Amino acid sequence: DAEMSIEDKICSKVTYISVKNINDTIELSVGGKGLNWKQFMLTSAYSKLCNCFEWACKKQGYQFKIRKI
Repeated sequence: DAEMSIEDKICSKVTYISVKNINDTIELSVGGKGLNWKQFMLTSAYSKLCNCFEWACKKQGYQFKIRKI
């Protein structure tokens, strides 16, 4: 735990991820006990997650939305 980066510590709080198709919108729900959403949004992991899903959804003709739970 002492060797974990700040980003790894933040991301390790993510314990729940769900993907749903709602009216041609792919909704990615992310959450976890103790997850600081504002800090998580600043991580490169969040950015990569969003970019990947957004790209894949757009390629298939879907809208993309990420939701905090």
